[in-house]
Amino acid sequence: MITNLTLKENFMLLCFHPEKGRMLYTAHYASYGIAGAVMLELAGMGKYKIENKRVVLNDTKPTGDKALDLVVQRIAKSAKQKKLSTWISFIVQSGTIGKVKRAILESLMAKRILSKREKTALLIFKYNRYPSRNTRPRRHLIGEIHNVIIKRQIGNKDILMLIALIGATKMEGSFFLREDRATARKRVKEIMKNNEVAKMLDSTVTAVQAAVITTITTSAVVSAAATSSR
Repeated sequence: MITNLTLKENFMLLCFHPEKGRMLYTAHYASYGIAGAVMLELAGMGKYKIENKRVVLNDTKPTGDKALDLVVQRIAKSAKQKKLSTWISFIVQSGTIGKVKRAILESLMAKRILSKREKTALLIFKYNRYPSRNTRPRRHLIGEIHNVIIKRQIGNKDILMLIALIGATKMEGSFFLREDRATARKRVKEIMKNNEVAKMLDSTVTAVQAAVITTITTSAVVSAAATSSR
């Protein structure tokens, strides 16, 4: 695990094509994973607790992390306390997720992991791409994921949480050869079902992790059903 990267940065890095600098075509539900990673980090920092199934902020002091502070500020402005699943859905479906993604990309650029390239389409429309400047962190992450999934090695809590997010967002196919994908999906389901990561987390983060994975999985199913019915 690259120690100077956060959970959300590692997940974002996995979602981006290292050469093309855009989201992978398999990252349909990546936004839910990013929102989930943010909520997991905030829970790990003790920024909120769950009371009566609602998110209750413990404090609103800046963390120094722009992506995290954007979400804390948004929760603090709410007149009503909401369920964790409601907040994750809101972050994704509102303009908040775009700001969060940009903040994470800026952080990865500041750490010299990604670079920024401005592109133009039809000689008019400008857009940005974020190819890897340093591919080692992403390759290292994928290597550790392979060790846990294919070689069945014991992973640390960060790798196990990443694997759970990958499984919930249905991205297993992005990191394994075709002949290994069935085995990978089965192993990811085992990790999520047995909740192996729970053994390494405190009770609050364990509860948040379970809620995040359930929310992402449910949202992916609903989204896929809506798309197929069109």
